[in-house]
Amino acid sequence: MATNNISKDDIRKILLDKRKHFPKEMVEASSNRISELLIDYIGTHKPDLLLLYSAYGREVSLTKVINWSLRNNMKIALPRVSGDDMDFYCIESMNDLKPGAYGILEPVAPEPIDLANYSQVICIVPGVGFDRSLHRMGHGRGYYDKYFQHFPEVKLYGVCHDFQLIDFIPTDEHDIPMNMIFTDKEIIGN
Repeated sequence: MATNNISKDDIRKILLDKRKHFPKEMVEASSNRISELLIDYIGTHKPDLLLLYSAYGREVSLTKVINWSLRNNMKIALPRVSGDDMDFYCIESMNDLKPGAYGILEPVAPEPIDLANYSQVICIVPGVGFDRSLHRMGHGRGYYDKYFQHFPEVKLYGVCHDFQLIDFIPTDEHDIPMNMIFTDKEIIGN
């Protein structure tokens, strides 16, 4: 999709509409392929902490990655939103999640994780769209950008269905680029 002359809001609307109409069986197939790629990568790099998320709507589902991580005794945390802020909280099972903001499953742990206690952290980041220059477009609330401006050492790996990878995403100075992007068809970055 050529996006050089389209506003950020219009790009977001187009991509959200495409995602909304992406067939469920395609979401599942794409999510499974991306999860396989992530499991291979994470298994090789073995971070001290893995930050994941619960999928909303037809986002890439990380359920397979979450379950694999728990089975392999990895330390994982998922985000919980409160107002304009987001923090990550550890979970030890899928039972540690309940519906929260926007109906998304969120951790019930009482205290957020302190990222300063970990030397190698990988965060898997959802998005509405990404481009080949490793830029990300979210839903427009800036949760991930605000949170990770304080933790530049964390490796940010975007995940998206192939159609969400576009030519160009307009960026603002506060937008944080990804280190890598995983789609069902390719891995971008190093």
